[in-house]
Amino acid sequence: MPNLKQHKEQLEKTNKQNEELQKKLTEITKANEAAQKAHAEQLGKLQGQMKAQTEASAKQSEEFNKSLKKMQDTNTELNMSLQKLTVQNTQAAKDLNEAKDKARQLEKQLSEALSNSGNTLWKIIAIIAAIAFFAVLLFK
Repeated sequence: MPNLKQHKEQLEKTNKQNEELQKKLTEITKANEAAQKAHAEQLGKLQGQMKAQTEASAKQSEEFNKSLKKMQDTNTELNMSLQKLTVQNTQAAKDLNEAKDKARQLEKQLSEALSNSGNTLWKIIAIIAAIAFFAVLLFK
């Protein structure tokens, strides 16, 4: 009988250990489920943040590309304007040189006319004509 008593005690002890292990296993399982739930929530939040960040980045890239395109268009327009101004400036310099040459010719003619003619009235008229012609060419 002592054997039976020992067996019964050992069985009770084993059952008690089994119950404790079952409780611990239940606690570990609940803790694991809570950890998995928390992990899933964090993962969901991170995915949401990544999606928002990706959308914001795409929008920012789109806006940057639009701004860049605008700047390129403006640069093209400025280059065209610069070319037109360069052509106009070249033409204005050419016109000015021609006017200077014509003024020198008129001065020479005036000088010759003054040396050949003693009439003051003709001298004054020639000077006024030369100045007027030079002014018209200069302010054309």
